[in-house]
Amino acid sequence: RDLHSFPTRRSSDLIAATGDMSSEEFPTRLVGSFPPVYPNDLAFLAAIPIIYFVWRTVNVDMSFVRVLALIPLGVIIALSQSRTTGAVVAVAVLSLIIRGTRHGRLRLSMTTAAVIYLLFSLTFTDAIRHFASRGGTSPVESAGSRVIAWNAVLHMDRSPMQTLSGEGLAGKSVAVTGQYWSTQIMDSSWFSAFLQAGLIGVVLAFTLVIYAATQAFRNARPAKDLWIALLVFVVVRSIFESGLIDTNMSFVVFMVISMGAATQAHVESVSGRNHFHAGV
Repeated sequence: RDLHSFPTRRSSDLIAATGDMSSEEFPTRLVGSFPPVYPNDLAFLAAIPIIYFVWRTVNVDMSFVRVLALIPLGVIIALSQSRTTGAVVAVAVLSLIIRGTRHGRLRLSMTTAAVIYLLFSLTFTDAIRHFASRGGTSPVESAGSRVIAWNAVLHMDRSPMQTLSGEGLAGKSVAVTGQYWSTQIMDSSWFSAFLQAGLIGVVLAFTLVIYAATQAFRNARPAKDLWIALLVFVVVRSIFESGLIDTNMSFVVFMVISMGAATQAHVESVSGRNHFHAGV
């Protein structure tokens, strides 16, 4: 089945509409209030339908409502100030536009408009720099704190059994030295997996990713482009943000992508042609 039935767009819009930008933990970022959702997760909810809507527009059919829906979804990502999600979804969208199978002039126009907007923003505005620094509250250089935590995980003293099987899902943070803070929350699904489930967990997670990629590549275009774009978005995001190997919406979406790609690949192999159903 396709992602048409996903309630992601409605969920992200509802959460954003009831959101708040004055929380104590994230004073300048949009967070979900009902239900409580962190800014990065809110951006993730908005990014999934953006990828699908763009893919469908350049491969299946055109809808004014769908194109119009891209505006609030993009605003949600901008207000959440999720740098990783914003950068990865921009690359995914651009690649989908370039690889689209219909209306070459439309795709060329969209690509040209995107490049002009990017050049204009870089030259005449501080929008991208403001987004990268989160309004001056979080410089880009602060992303290096992730490396500190990753290095601490790799060099922490653990028994051979803990290295092999981890410390359990309760391990959410790691002790760091040489900094003015003593502990740090993990910001990577892969290093979190190593901390929580050890080498066994990392190998299992990597195996799942390989399986999902294999199933995605088994599909025929244009469906293959959608599955690959979604998979790359989720996996690349998981390098810098946690959730892929946890009780998190990222994991749910990852498994749905894997099963959806595998199911459609099976249907195509049985029927001998691409049976993607666009939905309404």
